[in-house]
Amino acid sequence: MTITCKTVEDFLKNISAEPREAVLQNVIHMDLCENPLDGDKRNAVKYSIVLQLSAVIDMEDGGQYLLLCGEDCGRDYRDSTHQMNGTQKAIELRERIDQFCAEHGLSLRPGVIGF
Repeated sequence: MTITCKTVEDFLKNISAEPREAVLQNVIHMDLCENPLDGDKRNAVKYSIVLQLSAVIDMEDGGQYLLLCGEDCGRDYRDSTHQMNGTQKAIELRERIDQFCAEHGLSLRPGVIGF
């Protein structure tokens, strides 16, 4: 089973609703994706920034489910304007995730768990 959240806050609410020991290996995985919107990665100027989170949750009946999140952080413009709104929001969300992990005894590691 997979549960997908559209926001980091919803993902963290789901984690909070579970006992800490239910989060497999006490680990949340995170990745930041920069997707070019106007060309390929070598010559693009406009990028979509998406923060992804994943964790495996152990259930009381012995089963597990995969908890996923993909939040669109916005756009970056790597031109003369240097508008990095997507990256800035991703940094703010990362700080929130770091704080959450510290408060709940969880580790944050790179990557996304596949299914």
